[in-house]
Amino acid sequence: MKLSLGLTTGMRLSTALRLGEAACSSGYHRVFVGEDAKGEIFTRLAVLALKLGSPALASGILSPFRHSLVEIASCTAGIQRLTSGRFSLGIGPGERRGAGTLEGMKEALRCLRGLLRGETVRSEYFRIKEWKMNISCDTEILMGVRGRNMLALAGKAADGVILSFPLSHLPLALEHLRRSAGRRYRKMSRILWLPVALGEIEEARKVAAVIISDTPACYFGGYAKLAAQIAREVRRNRLAEACRMLPEELLEELCVTSVEGLQEAKRQAERLGITELILGPPFGSEQAEVVRRLAAA
Repeated sequence: MKLSLGLTTGMRLSTALRLGEAACSSGYHRVFVGEDAKGEIFTRLAVLALKLGSPALASGILSPFRHSLVEIASCTAGIQRLTSGRFSLGIGPGERRGAGTLEGMKEALRCLRGLLRGETVRSEYFRIKEWKMNISCDTEILMGVRGRNMLALAGKAADGVILSFPLSHLPLALEHLRRSAGRRYRKMSRILWLPVALGEIEEARKVAAVIISDTPACYFGGYAKLAAQIAREVRRNRLAEACRMLPEELLEELCVTSVEGLQEAKRQAERLGITELILGPPFGSEQAEVVRRLAAA
């Protein structure tokens, strides 16, 4: 199973570069950059590509409801060139919810495939009358998704998935993916993203509580009722109270807090057929050292 580093656009660029350098020198497979509310993702990816010597990079994720498809395709082609063809495009609905989201993601995949192949694309949904890029590039498209319908779409139309489920929910999520993908399943990248707060338990609790607030409670099995309560506290800006409600068992399913915890998570992920594990961003102090320690675990 491959090991990759996860960063976000909300980090200071100097921090992202320092952690990226640690990952490249420690043998990580690639560096993912997730899009936060703060920061611009394409510029961040381009700077990492130039400063780190063309490493394998991926977006994880950016939303076609936030960026125009033409922008996504054009920037993807540029970053592919900067990384010598080692860039993967990770997309997902982001904060988009409700009616039309599934249809929009399906249409986004169709259009992006066409644009990246140099085809002329039209889309009433995204108000593209007609567009064609003057270059084409072979780009892996990953979907960061949750929910049965989105997993089914990814299985049929994407090259891989980025998952951020509680470990106990992974078997069910992967089964949904397997059923929709059929023979494609073996070739798909099946990627799990876990945040890291090594030895930083209080920070880990905050991270886990925020993840719970953005995850359907039903994904937490026997902890569903408690997860719903924690989510309500987070939405009321009562993060400290939410953290106090969080049991250790649930914390370990959502965040890497120790080397031993990472080793167990890796064993579980490998048994389930996960092909790549994204770790990060590393919260707390001595972040670069944490990146190196995780590589050796």
